[in-house]
Amino acid sequence: MQQMTAKVTNGWADPATFAVHPIWPWDNHEVVHVITALFGRPSDFFNEGIAVAMSVDRRTGGGSRQSQPSHTWARTFRSHGELPRPSDIVETDAFRRLDDA
Repeated sequence: MQQMTAKVTNGWADPATFAVHPIWPWDNHEVVHVITALFGRPSDFFNEGIAVAMSVDRRTGGGSRQSQPSHTWARTFRSHGELPRPSDIVETDAFRRLDDA
């Protein structure tokens, strides 16, 4: 991906052209970003939240990030005292300051 697009990522969406650029044959996470852009630009809390929720792991039926179920990430952050409060993540700049997971 980095050699082809200069982006250090495993996928990205370009809502302006309705293009999705993943490393996989299909990436419903990035497709969600194109769809949400049709309704304006929601905060990243909602934009990424919806995209992760739609990134269903076919084996477990649940949302996942980096091959870990979303609930596993939440439990890990909570056990380390790092689970953010809702007020810390609903605004895009604050959301982007947090760990990507």
